[in-house]
This record gives sequence, C-alpha cells and structure tokens, in this order.
Amino acid sequence: MGGIGKSALLIELAARVRSEPAHGATVVPIELHSANAALSDPETALLAIRAGLGAAGGRWEAFDIALSAYWSRAHPGQTLEALLERDPAFGRIADTIGLSDQIQGVVEGFLDATPGVVGTALKTGQVIWQLVRDRRKHSQLVSECPPLAATLDEIEAGRVENALQGLPVVLTWDLAKRNGIGPTEVIVFWDEWENAQQNETVEDGLRRLVWSLPTVLFVLAGRRRLDWADVESGSQLGKRVWPNLISGSDRAPGQHRLGFLTPEDSQQYLEAVLQVNGKPVIDQALRDHIVLQAEGWPLYLDLAAVSCLRAVRRGAPLQSGSFGSFPELVRRMIRDLEPIERSQLRVASLVPSFTGELLVAGVTPTPSDSSVLHFMQREFIEESGRAWLSSQLHSRLRAAIRTEEIHASDSWSAREWTLAADRVLTFLEQATNNLLGSRPRPDWPTLPGFQLEMVSQLAEVLTAGLDASRVVGQVPDWLIQVATTLHEAGADEAILTAVSMDGRPEAGLGATSVVDEVARGLWAVARSRREGTSTVLPAMRAALAHRDLSPFAHGSIAIELGRVLTGTGDGGEAAAIYDDLGSAGGPLWRVGFRERGYMALWQGDFPRVLAVADQLSGDDRFDYWTHELRAETARATGLLEEAAQRSRRSLEAGELHNLVAISATTHRHLGRILALLDPAEALPVLNVACELNELLLTPVGLSQCYAAMAIARASSGELSLANELVRKSAIAAEQSGHVDATDHEFATCFLACLEGDRPRALRSVTALDDRALQTGHGAHWATAAAAWTREALGDAPTLSSKVPAWGVDSTAVVERWRSQMRRVISARSSWP
Repeated sequence: MGGIGKSALLIELAARVRSEPAHGATVVPIELHSANAALSDPETALLAIRAGLGAAGGRWEAFDIALSAYWSRAHPGQTLEALLERDPAFGRIADTIGLSDQIQGVVEGFLDATPGVVGTALKTGQVIWQLVRDRRKHSQLVSECPPLAATLDEIEAGRVENALQGLPVVLTWDLAKRNGIGPTEVIVFWDEWENAQQNETVEDGLRRLVWSLPTVLFVLAGRRRLDWADVESGSQLGKRVWPNLISGSDRAPGQHRLGFLTPEDSQQYLEAVLQVNGKPVIDQALRDHIVLQAEGWPLYLDLAAVSCLRAVRRGAPLQSGSFGSFPELVRRMIRDLEPIERSQLRVASLVPSFTGELLVAGVTPTPSDSSVLHFMQREFIEESGRAWLSSQLHSRLRAAIRTEEIHASDSWSAREWTLAADRVLTFLEQATNNLLGSRPRPDWPTLPGFQLEMVSQLAEVLTAGLDASRVVGQVPDWLIQVATTLHEAGADEAILTAVSMDGRPEAGLGATSVVDEVARGLWAVARSRREGTSTVLPAMRAALAHRDLSPFAHGSIAIELGRVLTGTGDGGEAAAIYDDLGSAGGPLWRVGFRERGYMALWQGDFPRVLAVADQLSGDDRFDYWTHELRAETARATGLLEEAAQRSRRSLEAGELHNLVAISATTHRHLGRILALLDPAEALPVLNVACELNELLLTPVGLSQCYAAMAIARASSGELSLANELVRKSAIAAEQSGHVDATDHEFATCFLACLEGDRPRALRSVTALDDRALQTGHGAHWATAAAAWTREALGDAPTLSSKVPAWGVDSTAVVERWRSQMRRVISARSSWP
C-alpha cells in the first residue's frame, strides 16, 4: 500500500541498527532500493551487498576471489571498476570504502603476485579467472572452502549461470568463517520491492539470492505481499522453503501488512499536530471521525491534518462531512488551495520530481516567486532525493491529482493538461541546452560540452520528460537525443533507471502507446552493448513497428539496430537501414552515410569509403568522421604516415564533442595506426583507449586495443608480454561475438613473423582469409598479413577471399606492408 511510510520505516530501522550497541557482534545494515535499475538482477544486487559489507572492514576472501574470477569470465572487458564508476548508487559506496582496492588486495594475496601484475589484470578484467585457475591447486583457501572450489569449477567450465548461483553460497561461507573470529550480523533493508515484482524473471533471480544467503536477514518493503510460498512450480523454492510466508500460517509470520496505524496511534498523532498555542483545534468527535476514515493510513492523516490547519487559519467551519474517502480528501485539499497553487499542484503531478523553476515554467499565468515559495513549503511536498529535481509529491497523491481535480471549479481540460506538459518539456529542453552548451537541433550526436558528472541530471531530464511526454502523446526529438547522448557517454544504467520497467520486452510485444514503444526502444539501446540479440532485437523491432514513431526516434533506434545486426553478420539488413537513412535527407542522414562508409571499409570497397568521406566533408561538426574514414582507408592500403596524420586530426575534431564514445573510437583508431608506426607514441594513446572502452563495455573495442598493444610491444622486443596481450585480445573477441573482431589474428601473424614461427603465421593468415570468405569483410587484412609472412618467412598461403577494391595499385599496397615488416625486422638489433 502506498503512503503508509514504508520507506521512512526502513530508514528508521537502519538508523536504529547503526545506533544500537554492538553487544560483541558487528552489525552491518545495508540499504538497497529496487527503483535503481542497477539492482534489477542478482549479479549486481550481490555486488551491492558486497559493497555494503566493505563498510564492516575485514577481508571477504573466498567471495572476492570467486567474484573476480566469475566477473572476468562472464564479462570480459567489463571491469567491476567501470561498473562502480558508471552507477552513482554503487559509486558512492565504493568510493567511501575503497571497494576496488579491497578486492584487489584479496586477489593479490591469493595469487601471491606483485601489485602491478594483478592491478593490470583487474584493470582489464580479462585474465583473472585463468590466473585463479592456475593458482587454485596451491591454495589452502580453496581446499578449506568447498563452495569456492565448486564455483571455480563452474567458472572454468564456462557455466557462468551456475557460477552466479554459487556466489552467494561462497559469501555465506565467508560470513560463517568471520563469525568464528568476530560475530557478524548482516541486515539488508530493501525498499520498493514492488519494482522487482513487475518482472517474474527478475524476482525469481532475487528470490534465489535471498534463499542462498540464509544467515543474512532481509527486510523487504513493497506494495504487494510476497507470494513465494504460494508458487508450486515443483522447484525447491516453494512453500517448503518459505513456510512462514504461507497465507494463514500459524507460524511466526514472515511478512506484515503495514497498511494501518492503530486507532490509538492515529489519535496520538492528530492530538500532537492539531494544536495552536497548546490547545486542540478540533474536538474529539471530529478526531474520532478522521481516525475512522483514515483506517490507520498515514498519508490520509497527513492530508487531513493539513486541511484542518488551513481551515482554522481561515476561520472556516470544520464538519465531519469534510472528511470522507481518500479521493474526497484530495478533492478538499485541491479546493482549499488558491487558484495559482492548484495550477502548480497539477504541474507538479505531471512529473515524478520537480523544482520551483519547473513549476514557474509550467504554470500560466506565471506565478510570483512568493507564491511558488509558499507552495514548495506545503506539507504534502517531499524531498525526492534527486540532485536537481529535488522535490516530489507522494506517488499515491500524485496519481490521485489527475482524477480528482476534475471536481474543482477550475479543473483543466485535456488541452490544458497537454499545454502544461508541453511547457514542462520546453523547460526541460532549455535546461538541457544550458547544461550541455549551445547545439544545433536535431543533428546527432553533436552535443558539445558534455561532462560525465552531468549524467545524473540528464537521467532526471529523461525520467521527467518521458512522463510529460505521455500526456502530450509523443516523445520530442531532443529527448531522444538526451537518451542517445547518455548511451554515447556509456551511461546505460541511467537510461535503464529512467525508463524503469516500461521498455522491458517482458512487458509484451502488443500494441502500446508511442511513448511506451520509445521507452522499449531506449531500453534495448541501453542493453545492446551487453544483452543477447535474442532479447534486444525483438524489443528494437517492436518499437520500430509503431506507426506513430517520429522519423528522428525511428532513425535513432534503427541506427542501433543496424549496429547490432552488423555485429552478428547480417550486413544486408544493416546496409538497407543505413542507405534509407542516408537517402532520406532527414536529420540523421550523416549518421546513415557514416555507418554505410564503415560497412564499405570492412568490405574492402575503398573508393566508396572515400566517396562517403567526401559527402560528409564541409561541416566542422562532422570533421572527425571525415578524417576517420580517410585515415582508416590509408591504414588499410599501407599508407601509415598519412593514416596517422588524418587520425590525429580526427581525434582533435572529436574531442570538441567531449563524448566518451567518440573519444574511445578516435583514440583506438590512432593507437592501432601508431602501433605499426611508432610503438612508443602508441602505448599512451592505447592506454587511454582501453580506459574509455572499459567504461563503454565494448569487448570488440578492447580486443582491438589489446591487439594493437601487442604489436607495439612486439615491435620493441617485449614478445612475452605481447603474446599475453594477444591472448586477451582473442578472449575479448570471442566474447564480443562480433564478426569483424579479427585484430587478434592480425597481431598473432605479426608476432609469429618476428618469432620465426612459420606454422603459426600461416594459420593466422588462413584464419583471416577464411573469415573474409565467410563474411565478405576484412580481406584487406588477410592481404596485409600475407605480405608480412612472405617478407619475414619467404612464404604465404594463397588467398581465397574476394580481392578488395583498393582504388590504387594493389602491387603497391602489398609492397608497403612488406616494407613495414622489413623496417620492424631491421630494428631488432636495437631490442634490449
């Protein structure tokens, strides 16, 4: 039930737990919130619990080892550190306790390795599980902890889902071990559980998490009772596991309905608040009537008290008929407000949170500053906990405003509600413009001045904007642009929080409003870097099928669909998407041309790549795209000096946008070129590229970075380190599933040529040629690798893939690559 103080109760309980004397035990209260999309699965919820445990100090060795090994196996290239930095809820905890340092210290101790080695491994997130595998047979901890051994077995076998179910069991063992040293009691206070209950799969996973932590006390608060004991699915998690949750059970109840205060508590509350100069302002009979109508509901009592005090101040009579049902009480509250305040209340109900400035913008005629200040101090205004839109109405009250204000003498028509919502959207757009700097509209992505610390405010804009859009009936293009900017900034968790559950594909693929379909599409875009295509593609296609989708929204989602399709090898449909965007002449035509140019690059059609670059030139905002395509063409044809020059210009132009995704791409491309030209200059560039691609969770990007690092290290004689980097590149490439993730084979051939390993070099050339033959992509890299082997080893396999459309003399291209290998070989005399 809403409005009965569940959140306040959990906050109070947690505060009391912290203030209670320890009595010989360390009590660890952990507060979680299901409204945070980052806690929408057992994996990240478990991480949040571990972050809370960090405040207790000590070492959670078995769990930290298992978690680090699991994460590197399940999410190659996606470091825990990057997750903590992206999500504000995790970041606040992690920064306070140094969570990353805690886990790193445990892993270093387990591996008996130097901090530098483990720190690098943890930073990349690629090799921890292999390092643990190689060390476990020497570990007393693994032999002492059967759950750890069993979980590591699942990790090594690649059964990551089974391993995930083993992690809480390992944590339980750690807690028991710690109890042998100093008792530890863990209490998890989990608010707004109803959000988890909206998705059966999510709740089932979290239910298993709760069951797997039997020594942890979970206090869950939500609007719906737990039905865990009502489910007879034949699994072990039915009523046999939760006997005290069975309806009507005579066992000690495991859940309590908090919908009511006792009549005595209600009387005491009204007596305390309904006083003026120490004297009661209403008689006992009216108090009894209010208590009877409230039925113990705190929100009703609050509103009734406000209504009473307002009537007393005006000298108006109070009668029992003034206090009927909750809707009637809301009507009275609306009626008691001044007309300008009623308008402010209506505007406040349009969005989940607001500021005084938003109310001023949404109300017409414009209210005075004193009127807004007075309204913001009303008893029914709460703090939202957000950084910018810091005030809110209680959700139950907010929902009642729209239905009950129709009884007011000046109730709004549907047109007036739409106009107010439109004014709110205009305010949010202007605030976004001020936040990000001036920009053209609606070209994408062209938002200068972006800073990562602005993610929180952009997420608030997206959340409020989607709610206001539901009243208008359409999502404005600038709000779509906010979402795509968050995506380009690597802030996908912020998008998931903003769209809440609305865009989840589990909501069904039937006909819904255009705003719901946009939310579904944004959910899919936010998940596209990490979710399987079986989930993301249907959600994207369902959103694109809605007939009322604006061209800009349609194009923005279609671009991401094309990228997903390209990664899976379905280049035909992706090319059609990009061609349509490029020929339509709309605001996204440049994006369509750019993506089509990259497809031509992968296909080895270099004249078309250059033609696309020419079409994109002439606009300073898109110079980084033009230089990027020309630089990549020069690299493919062996013109490395020209490629480096153009790539530097691309990086400089891209930095003006200050978007993580652009910077990650431009640094990665420059680093790949410099690795072949100037290894010493390449490594700092590639280090930046790695950090940015970690933040974006792009395994294919990390694979390319590691491969380029391997070439740079090998060119300096560091062959052992280079081979390790190639192995990491291959792991990331495999996990990415991207058909064009072949940089590890290119780097393998380079190393084999320098080491004189003819069989290995020929295998790499053949692998590149086979991939090009299967996909039609990357034949130019097979050509370059074959040129290397012929120069270094005197032999190369015959290539079967389609000959690239070089646009220049192919003999000259081959000679450039042979010359590059000769230069590296001749430099071996200077190796340490």
